[in-house]
Amino acid sequence: MSTFQQGFEKRTQATLQWVERSIQATGYRGSAAYFHIWRGWSAAYPETTGYLIETLLDYAAYFNNESYKNLAVSCADWLCSIQRADGAFPGGLGTNGNPIIFDTGQILFGLKHTFDATQEVKYQIALKKAVSWLIENLEPDGSWQRHAYVPGYLSTYSTQVIWAILQANEVLQSAAIQQKMKHALDFYVQRITPQCSVQNWAFRPGEAAYTHTIAYTIRGFLESGNLLKDQHLIQTSAAMMNALLKEYHKRGKLAGRYDEHWYGDYAFTCVTGNAQLSLVLARLYELTRKKKYYKTAIEIFQSTFAMQWRAPLAGLFGGIPGSQPIWGPYQRFAFPNWAAKFYLDAYLLLKKLYDTNSALTK
Repeated sequence: MSTFQQGFEKRTQATLQWVERSIQATGYRGSAAYFHIWRGWSAAYPETTGYLIETLLDYAAYFNNESYKNLAVSCADWLCSIQRADGAFPGGLGTNGNPIIFDTGQILFGLKHTFDATQEVKYQIALKKAVSWLIENLEPDGSWQRHAYVPGYLSTYSTQVIWAILQANEVLQSAAIQQKMKHALDFYVQRITPQCSVQNWAFRPGEAAYTHTIAYTIRGFLESGNLLKDQHLIQTSAAMMNALLKEYHKRGKLAGRYDEHWYGDYAFTCVTGNAQLSLVLARLYELTRKKKYYKTAIEIFQSTFAMQWRAPLAGLFGGIPGSQPIWGPYQRFAFPNWAAKFYLDAYLLLKKLYDTNSALTK
């Protein structure tokens, strides 16, 4: 695994600097959702700004660089300034969108980690208000139907919201919230098929799922299982990943998207999803100690690393594209801030595992 040490960190710093430029582009009021090849920087995206905060705080610690912590706190302060009175956050880009369950859920990650890092009560208050709104909108069957990204469509990648609430509950310490999230998991677990795919894990009904939302769904189950100490749910998550890896090993590459029968569209790569999957595989290794997960995580991470852009322009240098080729259907001609986030998270976890487990270097 010596190749892991060669060249990764310098290129990773370039992606971190790209994220910093995405925040500068908005006047330090959140992170621009993406850089588009001919439209430039977009407006800030509350949802992904929320979970980028955790990444910035992790790199502040890794590089012992207070400026990344300051960036993270500036993002958290901006989010607090746009939180609605009911506890939700604006959905979509900018600050005027109607609230979306998924978007508010992802912002919990940033609020929780900013509170952990600063112990400032305003972040705890914002966290509690957002969780309350999410719980208020939970249906009796454990699903979220209102405030959906696609009206009327119950996406299974909402498992990411369950994970976010369970993580937030480490601060809130509510037995009632934990019980409601177990009930929600029961609803979404029913959507796992005999082929270990998942119904409705795509953005829209009837569509194949990008590896982006596949990774969201699996990680939501996995991390929720870990927080609840539910070994069965962890093993269920591993079974879903194993089914995906079976397809990966057949072709030696991942499709950009798959339908529920694992029929893949290999005309493009969803680079964002690949970055996420390398991270989920690293987490599976961390939880199960099965080396096959680490080995494949490195393979997929290396392919993602190779797709980082090096063109000497501020919006491109260090950016991670949505698709390869760049005109592929996921985030066409764009470099999403969440692709950069998952690339950065994967690097940091893979390096930690490499540095602390000598068996992985052999």
